[in-house]
Amino acid sequence: MNEVSFSRKVREVRFGEWVLDPKSQRIFDGEVSRELEPLIFKLLCYFIVNHESVVTRQDLVESVWCQRYVDDNAINRAMSELRKILRSNKQQGIVVKTHYSKGYSFFLEPEIVYFENTSESYPHDSTPKIFPPRTAFIFYFVLAMLITSLIFVFISFKTRDVDVREVSVDEKTISWLEGSYNSIIIHPSERFIAFEFTPEGEGFSSVIVRDLVTNQENKLSHQGINLSPSGWSLKSSELFVKKIRNSQCEIWKVDLEDKEKSQKFIMNCDERQRVMAGISDETIIYSKFGYRNNNNLSTVVIRNIKSGDEYQITSPSLSSFGDNFLYFDELGKKVYFERVQFGFTELMVTDIEGTEVTSLYKTEGRIWRVSYDKENDSISWFDNINQAIVYFSLNKFSVSKVEKLDKKSAYSLAYNLSNNKIIAVSVPYSFDIYDFDLQERKFSPLYVSSEDEFKAIYKGEFNAYLKKHSNGSKELILTGSGIDGEEPWMVGNILDFDLAEKSKTALFLYKDSFKVYDLITRELRAEVTLKNYPISIGFKSENVVFGLIKNDKLRQNQAFLYDLNAMKMILLPLDKVSWFAPYKNGSYIYVDVEGSVWVKESDGSTKNVANITKSYFIDSFALKEGELFHSDGKNIFKYRFELGDFKPELITSELPNNMFINDIYILQGSSKLVLDTVSVSSNSLIYADTNR
Repeated sequence: MNEVSFSRKVREVRFGEWVLDPKSQRIFDGEVSRELEPLIFKLLCYFIVNHESVVTRQDLVESVWCQRYVDDNAINRAMSELRKILRSNKQQGIVVKTHYSKGYSFFLEPEIVYFENTSESYPHDSTPKIFPPRTAFIFYFVLAMLITSLIFVFISFKTRDVDVREVSVDEKTISWLEGSYNSIIIHPSERFIAFEFTPEGEGFSSVIVRDLVTNQENKLSHQGINLSPSGWSLKSSELFVKKIRNSQCEIWKVDLEDKEKSQKFIMNCDERQRVMAGISDETIIYSKFGYRNNNNLSTVVIRNIKSGDEYQITSPSLSSFGDNFLYFDELGKKVYFERVQFGFTELMVTDIEGTEVTSLYKTEGRIWRVSYDKENDSISWFDNINQAIVYFSLNKFSVSKVEKLDKKSAYSLAYNLSNNKIIAVSVPYSFDIYDFDLQERKFSPLYVSSEDEFKAIYKGEFNAYLKKHSNGSKELILTGSGIDGEEPWMVGNILDFDLAEKSKTALFLYKDSFKVYDLITRELRAEVTLKNYPISIGFKSENVVFGLIKNDKLRQNQAFLYDLNAMKMILLPLDKVSWFAPYKNGSYIYVDVEGSVWVKESDGSTKNVANITKSYFIDSFALKEGELFHSDGKNIFKYRFELGDFKPELITSELPNNMFINDIYILQGSSKLVLDTVSVSSNSLIYADTNR
């Protein structure tokens, strides 16, 4: 059989009513344009290239799934998806034909159209060649800390094979000015570090580049503009800098050897964009938001700076938080990235064309930065939940070592350097609870302390909120008639909770179950195991629970009801749901992953009542009778959909510059909202020796 893809000299492929653009991985029939997931794109290309032959299932296993184990069901699902995508109003006939007991064949005659001048259409750099010849962000960063299209290979982590040790750390603070230090990015040589610095009491950040050998610093700043580092060029002194002014985000390239004259505009960007790398003079790799029209979903792309052409190499599911670029292995031409799911993160790797994606490791925390150890062929990262450095062997495809750091400061971000040193920033944020009076349009502190507080709930005579102590443990702070306030109620690694006043019960959500407790005696009344990862939960009534779970098989979220009396779960037909709440008369309000607000009536009919504004940082919602409140992290909007007013009303944008909204709730029986907030404060830049 022939290769699975096309040469980059191919401009387009025409078959039937469709035109395939190999570079953008899209098909177009004159009316409908569809983006193909990498596996479906690879499958289609293979059928087109081998259109004169009958393709067996073994051919697909060897050439499309690359000889990895794949069962018949996976092939059947992929073929069904391919046929579904190739069917449109204009293309009604057969495209892929089944030959009983033999395989498949491409039914149409493809026409391959080449570029007349390949060098102009696809500029290449001589070193390194990013397309091998073959035929074929600070505030978002802080908020995100709270929170597979191709054949999936997950290599399990066996605890007994891992060397876990405690390593003492000698810290040295190398920040001299009071303020916020964030977004550290180490140069490939490990000699230079770039970081974002905001002086205490000031509203704009600058970029500082520090020589870790001479301790000399270079400062980049512009009046009225927030600057932060985005990445380095692999083979030069060029630094990519993110400039933000009045919500306009741009990436610029600065040569530090001549920073005044060499500044060059690269592209517009999203404020949440985190890490990028210059892998040649004219090529960068980074994470791009807005994948599949979902503003909060990111995918890894390669961009030609000169032409502006982009090539997508990852394809996250719509129910995930997307893919974030981490590291480019120049020698092996491998791209490492994290795929953020609900409740866990996967360390992933793919080739430069995105045709093979492998999941290497799964963790409950986030992977913000990685370091590569060439000598041991391993990568390492800092686990900010357990305050440990994790080493992953690329030879054994498993975690080989974990170092728990014995140190003075808590780190939010750190790099593990090759000379037994660590460069880190201490934790720069705190979590508190405020309320917002909808009539007076005024913020007031509700629960603010030196420790972190989350989610305040008021249900009649019972009030509760979560407190996270400095050792990481979580406690439910509960008040009300008959409540023993002296005995702490430690609730473990709880994800969400709710209260029911009449039945005097508490509902706790964990990663594999939810539990119902008696508020007074704390006796366990019910426990329900969940097969899919849960996202949120609440009481619809005293005996009915509603919630949201992530269904990996369907690759989307599912809304459900659970009857505590009948012990029965009912799935609700809410398409692509990202948030929902019971409304009235058996109806529901829900928001889909594309930001559309819907009412699902009890008779099964669905009505689009609003479209939310573009998210600034993170979306949260609260329903109060016929009004939907939406926060984008900095602002709060109100939608009066029951009155037919589909346009958002901005009700506040008065948050302090260093404060952001992480979630919003209704304060029952009042005209107030409850806000989970995160505030950025002063911290330190730390250079530490490890006694390994």
